[in-house]
Amino acid sequence: PNCKKGSDAKGDYCETAKCSDHLTNCECTKNPGCYWDSTTDPKCRDVHVSACPDLDVVFVLDGSGSMSAAFGNHPHGYYGMVEMLRDWMQTLPLTGEDHTVGAASSVKGGTF
Repeated sequence: PNCKKGSDAKGDYCETAKCSDHLTNCECTKNPGCYWDSTTDPKCRDVHVSACPDLDVVFVLDGSGSMSAAFGNHPHGYYGMVEMLRDWMQTLPLTGEDHTVGAASSVKGGTF
């Protein structure tokens, strides 16, 4: 139940399925880390974040000359921070809601 099957040029594979990969109540409840939320927007959700409300997050990155220096193992600090945020965004349980829908402020943002 925690397997998302696929195939590519190298053959068949199985990767760990995220809760959002389960499209039905039956699929969802087979995964012990997920539960089926049957509220106004029924979908499979992660139990670890079930009590957390949706929120907007804003990142402010330093664009000064110091960010062009090495940052950990990365040769350029600013690019390293953007890459780290981009990678981190792939693991977040995002709502998929457009930034203009239900926004708490008029600040317009983008996505990675």
